Amino acid sequence: MDVISTDTAILVNFGMNVYYMVPALRESKQPVDPNHSRDDIEPHGLKARIWKPCQAIARKSAQDLIAYVGHPVFLPSFAGALLYLTVLSFSGQMVTWLLSAGYDSALIAATRAISVACEFLATWIAPWLMGRIGTTRAGLWLACWQIACLVAGMTVFWEFFDFPLISASGIVGGTILSRIGLRGFDLCAQIIVQE
Repeated sequence: MDVISTDTAILVNFGMNVYYMVPALRESKQPVDPNHSRDDIEPHGLKARIWKPCQAIARKSAQDLIAYVGHPVFLPSFAGALLYLTVLSFSGQMVTWLLSAGYDSALIAATRAISVACEFLATWIAPWLMGRIGTTRAGLWLACWQIACLVAGMTVFWEFFDFPLISASGIVGGTILSRIGLRGFDLCAQIIVQE
C-alpha cells in the first residue's frame, strides 16, 4: 500500500486495526438457519473449503518438484539460479560498504559502469567460447573463471584487511571480473535448457 501513498497505507492499516478490534464488525451478515447452530456448520465447512485446495496445491507442487528434479537440465538450471545468491554485486549493501571503506560516489559509479561493460563483454566471449569448445565445457570454464576472480578478490581483501581502500578494491576488482563468468555461464545454461 505504501507504493500508492503513505497516507493511503496509514488509513488502510488503521481500518484493518479497527476491524480486528471491534468484534461486531467481524460477525457474518448472512442470516443463520435456526435449525443448525453456527458451531456445527462453520468449522467443518471452513476446514473443507481450506483443506482441500491446500492439499491439491501441495500435491501439484510435489509433482512439479519431482518433474523438475528428474529433468535432464535440472543441474544447469539450478546452478544458474544459484549464481545470483550472492551479495557480491553492486547493490545497496556493497555500495554502502564501499562508501564506508573510502570510495566516493563518482568512483562507485565508475566501477558499476566497468562492471556492466564486463557483463556486455560476456555476451561476446561466451558464444565465441561455445563455438570453440562446446556449450557444456564453456559453461564450466566460465563458472571456474567466476570462482577464480572472486577467490582472487577475497585474497586481496584478507591480505590487506588493515588498508580499507585496498581491501575494498580487491573485492571490487574480483567482482567486476567475475561478471564475465557470471553472465557467460548464465548464457550457456540458458542455451542448454533451451536445447
